[in-house]
Formats: sequence, structure tokens, C-alpha cells
Amino acid sequence: AAEAAMKKLLESGTAPSVVSYGMLVSAYAKAGDIDGAERWLEALRAADLGSPNAICLNIVINACAKGGDLERAESWLRRMPDMGVDPDVMSYNAVLD
Repeated sequence: AAEAAMKKLLESGTAPSVVSYGMLVSAYAKAGDIDGAERWLEALRAADLGSPNAICLNIVINACAKGGDLERAESWLRRMPDMGVDPDVMSYNAVLD
């Protein structure tokens, strides 16, 4: 459903916002589809909207950790500063939980 909403948004000629991409990142993460969440996070990065926000990154970090892929979660945590985003308490808690 979230992907269909994004498709409609694009078809209407409206530029998606960080929030639009965040909805997709979150939907895929909640469904346990880490690859899909990462794909939309990368799409956000490529969309020329600036850096992803900490919320989007934390969603992906949390999904990786909950999916048992701690190495992948830590990789995103390490990449945050390179994307202009400072890890916050939620970032570290997601990896430690």
C-alpha cells in the first residue's frame, strides 16, 4: 500500500518528501523486509533531498538488529556520520537491544 501511494505521488508530478520515503522505509522494516527498507533509504539518499534523517536511519538499524543481523546494523551506525547524521541514543539502543 505504501509503495502504491508513492507511485501515485510520482505519477501526479509531486516530488516525494523525506517523510514519503520514511513511510516506505518504515513499512518495509515493520514487515521484516530489511532489503526493501534499505532500498528505499538508498532511494531517499539518491533523491537529492539532503541527508536522510536519524529517524529513517534508526528504523533501518533497528530492523537489522531485530532481524538478527547485528553486523549490518552496526554498518549503518558507522555510516551515519558520513551521511551527515549524528547517531543518537535511539541509534545505539537499537544495536544494543
